[in-house]
Amino acid sequence: MTAVFSTSSPLASVALFSDTGALLATHSELAGRNAGAVILSGLMELLEGLDKSAPDIELFVADVGPGSFTGVRVGVILAKTLAYAQGKTCGGVSSFDLISPCKTVAIGAKKGSYFVRHPGQPALSHQDEWPKGAFGYAADRNEANYPLAEHAGPLLGQVMPLTPFELLPEYIAEPNISLPKRPYGQGVAHP
Repeated sequence: MTAVFSTSSPLASVALFSDTGALLATHSELAGRNAGAVILSGLMELLEGLDKSAPDIELFVADVGPGSFTGVRVGVILAKTLAYAQGKTCGGVSSFDLISPCKTVAIGAKKGSYFVRHPGQPALSHQDEWPKGAFGYAADRNEANYPLAEHAGPLLGQVMPLTPFELLPEYIAEPNISLPKRPYGQGVAHP
């Protein structure tokens, strides 16, 4: 059995798939800043409904982004931790593919820009306008097509099994952080 987590958007989702890639069960919920708890409680609920337990999961797959910096990390760390604790493998899928693997997809980035991926092409880090006919989500858009774990079924055959130490988020843009005005260790010492 395979568990897939998506936490890169406001909608957190988890899905369980059979070894043949058939969808067994799914749960999604608007999570805000509570994606980890939503995914864990959803996973436990789904496993209980199937009369299964965590050791029955052979592969833990996370949405590796792009999307919310912290949200992506939550899903990746959850997949890594569960795989490590169970002695299993993990893997990653793009949030673009969890929205639509064969359509133009756009995801809101910073300050009115978007991450965009056209089918068969690498993602663009920023584009200043929403592409015509694109699927996806952004704060300034009325319609939202969020990444859903249940869309991973056709992608599972392409997921490379990794050790928990090898699974990493795939950020398109660098994190937006502020650097100190004065490098650490070069300040005035106080007694």
